[in-house]
Amino acid sequence: ANMKDRKNIHIQTNSGNIKLEALGKIVQNKSTGKIYHLNGRRCAFFTVKTAEKTMQQSMENIKHALESFSYPQGYSFHISRELKELNEANNKLVLLVTATILMIFIFLTACTEQIKKTLTILSIIPASMILPLTLRVIINGTLHPAEIMGIIISAGTSINNAIYLSDNPARNIRQTMKNHIKSISATSLTTILGTLPLLLSGINGLPKDLAFFILFSTINSMIISLAVFPIILSKT
Repeated sequence: ANMKDRKNIHIQTNSGNIKLEALGKIVQNKSTGKIYHLNGRRCAFFTVKTAEKTMQQSMENIKHALESFSYPQGYSFHISRELKELNEANNKLVLLVTATILMIFIFLTACTEQIKKTLTILSIIPASMILPLTLRVIINGTLHPAEIMGIIISAGTSINNAIYLSDNPARNIRQTMKNHIKSISATSLTTILGTLPLLLSGINGLPKDLAFFILFSTINSMIISLAVFPIILSKT
């Protein structure tokens, strides 16, 4: 069958028959022919591009669409195991971020013996994520697994800056900034310079996503630490 015939294939759905071409753009490319098997039986693979913001939502919509078709006896559909594993990994990363912040809270509370001071220090974590999360929403709105890892890594740097600044019994804003501006700027700038090659390398995937989040969260953290956090400390 030629491409025109394939596009005109009618598929039975709950709402009636529809043409295959109505489901999306169908493109034919020349490549080495392959016969795929799943569990010892012949099968066909296809890739779907969606406008959904999350993988979980995309998987649910694709599954719902495929379930609406009437398949001949012996035929069915399967969503790739890798996609399910990746979605589970994303959920585990979110739990890991939560667990990390909880452990930091317990440790800082044990060190400072002041819950209010601990919460003040921890407040720099969400504050330092404003810039990278805003940029991610503007660019495509999807938070990649590598960027969730970046949250964990960046949280450590942000907490270090907050601890440096909170170690100031006099609560003098100007003196606080004067005492720590060099150390905070030095550690932040070295981190920024270290991640720039990964971000500008043009290599897509984990390295670039990780570098993106670490770079902009470090910039955000440096600004918050030097311009906002000393004022918050002076009022607590």
